[in-house]
Amino acid sequence: MFRKMLCALAVAGLTVSFAAAQAQNTNQNTNPNQNQNPTATDPNLLQGRITGINGGKVSFQPYDTNAKKFGDVRSFDVGEQVQFFQMQGDKRSALTGGLKADPFQKIGPNGQWATFRLNNNNLSEIQLMNPPAGLSNLPPIPKTGGAAGQSGGNPGQSSGGSK
Repeated sequence: MFRKMLCALAVAGLTVSFAAAQAQNTNQNTNPNQNQNPTATDPNLLQGRITGINGGKVSFQPYDTNAKKFGDVRSFDVGEQVQFFQMQGDKRSALTGGLKADPFQKIGPNGQWATFRLNNNNLSEIQLMNPPAGLSNLPPIPKTGGAAGQSGGNPGQSSGGSK
């Protein structure tokens, strides 16, 4: 009789411990996508597309995830301290050669998706990657007759001129 009671108590204890472990795991995963877009909360990260390279400067058009549109083109000086990376799936690898690296020489008419890391408003890192799922087909970079920084694009809109 004592043995049956002891076994029942052991089974009940194991059941309670498994239930508690499952509840703790569920609480940890309540919002698994909360860190999916760190650029939305970190002002030192800019996500968007590289629109061009000119000497030691890179032109970048940031993407506003809340407004779902591209902002004005900004130019950044690329100093020796800037680090270059490329994402291959979830794997991040260093790019050698700076702006002369192969991916920077093959920027197409739609630009190259990237994340820029700033340190005191100075460029410190460029990470090349594929665009997010909703932007897999980037709209072409708008053509402007003025200086860089005068253009703004919006996904799905054409950049036709008006008279």
